[in-house]
Amino acid sequence: MGGMQASNDARRTYPVLVSLASLVIIIAGLKAAAPIATLLLISVFFATVAAPGVLWLKGKGIPSGIATLLVVLAVIGVLSGFGVVLGTSINGFVRALPGYREQLNDEMTAAIAWFSSHGVDLSLLKLTQLADPGSIMQVASNIFTAIGGMLGNSVLILLIIVFILLEVPGLEAKINAAFPGARSAMDRMNLIATNVFHYLGLKTLVSMLTGLAAGLLVAAVGVDFPLLWGLLAFLLNYIPTFGSIIAAIPPALLALVQFGGGAALVVAIGYLVINFLVGNLLEPRLMGKSMGLSTLVVFLSLLAWGYILGTAGMFFAVPLTMACKIALESDPETRWIAILMGPQAEVIRERDQPRE
Repeated sequence: MGGMQASNDARRTYPVLVSLASLVIIIAGLKAAAPIATLLLISVFFATVAAPGVLWLKGKGIPSGIATLLVVLAVIGVLSGFGVVLGTSINGFVRALPGYREQLNDEMTAAIAWFSSHGVDLSLLKLTQLADPGSIMQVASNIFTAIGGMLGNSVLILLIIVFILLEVPGLEAKINAAFPGARSAMDRMNLIATNVFHYLGLKTLVSMLTGLAAGLLVAAVGVDFPLLWGLLAFLLNYIPTFGSIIAAIPPALLALVQFGGGAALVVAIGYLVINFLVGNLLEPRLMGKSMGLSTLVVFLSLLAWGYILGTAGMFFAVPLTMACKIALESDPETRWIAILMGPQAEVIRERDQPRE
């Protein structure tokens, strides 16, 4: 009897171990292929944003090939104009960076000396080693350099986008023909695509508002390169919680270099107000509970996808985790994992629903 029980336990444990081993292999493979996976994610992102345009033109009677061509030309026009202006600003900032770093370090040294003259010896804390403001500016430069590298792969990205968009109009018919009995699988894919597109669309809109407000703020203060700081706020707003905080540091430091502590304080407070109004008031109203992830899961997803795919993984952490959650909750055997990933409000709603 004991042998049969042990055998049953082994049979139940074996699939779990196989699943965990498969997960480890998948993570290792994704990490090894991070550069290619990043290109694919960027391409899928732009294709997801552009796909409604293709479907709308096709609905107006325009052939799929021509609709795709028109949308791709529009994307190329926007990205080309944006890239020219952005490239000029990035080059100017990179050239000016050594001077900014030197000035920031001088400001730090002067601050330590001022505190020392008032009986507070900050030099013992080695603040210049713990928080080098020049290094923070270098991080901003590295982000812009990475954007420039992405633009260098723009031809490959555009090709991938074109092929994805060409597949969009007939994708559902292909899946139905290949898997006649897979209606539930198609519904699951549609649900994943709809929710991810909904999140990306609203997040892009919110990020654009955040970037525009940040750019206007630093331009009003007179800080150099307002276009770059608006772009940085736009990009980092895709990283939940921490992105908007990080985006405020470089322009505040630059305001300190150019105009002193008062201007830096204005920039910091301005970013705080923007993030509060957009992130805490506008974004929750637009998205509601559509994201469907707990705060802890969002934080852990940032760490996990950041480890696997690097910086790009942090930008795509929430959409990727949302897709995983939707896939998990569609299968009765893995639905419990999706429930644990969701917010408390979602669990309460489900618990209070009348059972048949």
